[in-house]
Amino acid sequence: MDEHPSGPEEGAPAVSGYRVVRRLGEDALSRWYEAELRGRVHLRVLRPGLADDQAALDMFHADTERAAGLRHATALGVVVAGGMHAAVGAAGRTLADELATGWPLGEVIALAYARDLAAAAACIDARDLAHRNVTPSAVHLGAGGEARLAVLGDLVPRKVLAAQRGRLTQDPRYAAPELITGNAPIDGRSATYVLGGVLFHMLAGSPPHPASSPLAMARAHLRDDFPRIGEVRSDLTAGVADLCVACTEREPLLRPPPEKLVVLLAALHARAARRTPHLQRRAP
Repeated sequence: MDEHPSGPEEGAPAVSGYRVVRRLGEDALSRWYEAELRGRVHLRVLRPGLADDQAALDMFHADTERAAGLRHATALGVVVAGGMHAAVGAAGRTLADELATGWPLGEVIALAYARDLAAAAACIDARDLAHRNVTPSAVHLGAGGEARLAVLGDLVPRKVLAAQRGRLTQDPRYAAPELITGNAPIDGRSATYVLGGVLFHMLAGSPPHPASSPLAMARAHLRDDFPRIGEVRSDLTAGVADLCVACTEREPLLRPPPEKLVVLLAALHARAARRTPHLQRRAP
């Protein structure tokens, strides 16, 4: 979704039961709004002019069905759907909000978020699906310290993503090399690389390859060594830096698949929590 937050606008959709608060952005098929329906939700509505386009309607409904079928605690899926709209529960703050200050997160909370995202990625991979763009703005944070990945509009069959050679939909700050080139099979290990990049960002306070343009970021993933988090922070629990390296290997087969990554992150989170019993929101 291209993000263009704004206030209430003239011509906002009139969907029965919803009060539209503001427009959030749009994608090729739809527009996104923040709305109220027994609490705040994110509302996806088919773009004006596409109501009579059967192909667009079929794609919109297929997107909704894929998201509705992904029932997992770490996936922010469809809560209400009808006709030409679908809504997901809005958890409020996102990981992008947390990272906007440029400060690193505390190790315990970063590992908890990464574990939850890996669980969502494993669930997606088990269904032969792929997420088009795992990025901090798609990660919704709960009051209990949990992270949930928004999936509505972003799930596609894995073979569809693999066929989009040269059309990068993933945020280039975290894109796996094979997502950029299309020269290697795309599977759950591609998501592992992306999650390794997001974990690096949480722990370092900045993305792995800061660059002046998306193209420069993509080139860095292809040509440059992935930075070592152990060289940025010296306070991490043993094993965390090594896992970051394993997740971001350029060769996909050297990375742990998401289902194994969940186990590794859970163990490291437990070890870090014993070492630092309180959940640090920020690095010391």
